[in-house]
Amino acid sequence: KTYRKMRKIPLDSPKFRTIENININLHGNACGVKFWNSQAERFSKRPQLRWGNDWVLKLVSKFGVVSNSSRILEIGCGAGNYLSALAPMCREIVGCDFSDKMIFYAQKNAERAGCKNASFIVADWREISPEQLGGPRAFDVSFSHMSVAASKGEGFDKMLELTNDWLVWVQPFSRKDSILDLLRVDVLNRATPNLQDNFSYAFKTLSDLGIPPNLEFRTSVRTDSFNLDCGARFYIGRLSIEKPLSQKEKSKIRACLKSIAKDGKTESRLETILCAMVWSRNGKHSIKI
Repeated sequence: KTYRKMRKIPLDSPKFRTIENININLHGNACGVKFWNSQAERFSKRPQLRWGNDWVLKLVSKFGVVSNSSRILEIGCGAGNYLSALAPMCREIVGCDFSDKMIFYAQKNAERAGCKNASFIVADWREISPEQLGGPRAFDVSFSHMSVAASKGEGFDKMLELTNDWLVWVQPFSRKDSILDLLRVDVLNRATPNLQDNFSYAFKTLSDLGIPPNLEFRTSVRTDSFNLDCGARFYIGRLSIEKPLSQKEKSKIRACLKSIAKDGKTESRLETILCAMVWSRNGKHSIKI
């Protein structure tokens, strides 16, 4: 099948091809690709997920979301941690991400895991039409873990439209990042985004179809440490997704990080409440409200 604005890469391709058809006209999109490309190698080194100790995979198993006949679409697959775990359990899985370097590592991870039923698309989820992926309900499962592209509005609606049965949607219900939140206020004069709006939209959309989703919550606390140079690159790249940064703002970020650094390093504390929605068009999930 020929895709517009994206390229599908089967695992049996003799060589990974750099994708040129990425639509990055919007500022936030171009900066997003650049930032996530810069993080791809780091993400690829995360430990392989196990069905026995990952809470999202446990939910997938608990509800019987995946079978050996399933076709799965993962939106925002990143370096392929979940894709490589899900692939052995299904007939076919397609991973989509707008970062070509993330897809590069996702392919490599799938190859190492021996997955022969995976293929990948480099494209902006906002630019893909359901018809390009086979039309409404083309997949048995739509899966998204921490993907901004599928977190709300049209991106979530598209994810829902493409599933014939199951939808697994994992997003932060709330998030506090000690450094990122500080920089948003001091540099961008912005408050932390209200992530609960995304949750409300997704829950209402599914409930309006007559079948409220099953909800699971988990709390995560993590610390990240960067030296000043790495920290400046990371936070400048991250905030550039939200708005174009002037040289003055970039300098202000560096100065702020320097003021809070200890022994030449910055340490951030990230507190997140994660929400997982598991939902089936056919009411296979159970819920009491």
